[in-house]
Amino acid sequence: SGAATNALPRDAAGSYATVALEIAKSYKSASGHDVPTLGRRTPTLRFQNRKEGQVEFQVMDVSKPLLSVSKVLKKGYRVVFDTEESGGSYIEHKETGEWFRLYERNGVFVLPSWVVCPNIGQVQP
Repeated sequence: SGAATNALPRDAAGSYATVALEIAKSYKSASGHDVPTLGRRTPTLRFQNRKEGQVEFQVMDVSKPLLSVSKVLKKGYRVVFDTEESGGSYIEHKETGEWFRLYERNGVFVLPSWVVCPNIGQVQP
């Protein structure tokens, strides 16, 4: 997304602890409203390709999880947005070549993923 940070709704991945931030921070929403950060949460996610990884999110009053493309790029990935006819959209790790398929749904690109419950390894939608 065009988000400045990875954002997670306060009720998502609730089995993971919310860590307080040293410095309070807020971001501007697309509509121009201030959205304060309520803390940080780092859940383990399982992706459609069965790979798992931790993603650090800022917990905020947002309606759905958002990944920041700029944060993804800084982690060594390439993000490609393209039509299905031209190979589709995906996130690719530059070093390993692993890729994660993105799907366009109603004008928004979606990365299918599930939260892995701590200590039991099962996933939550």
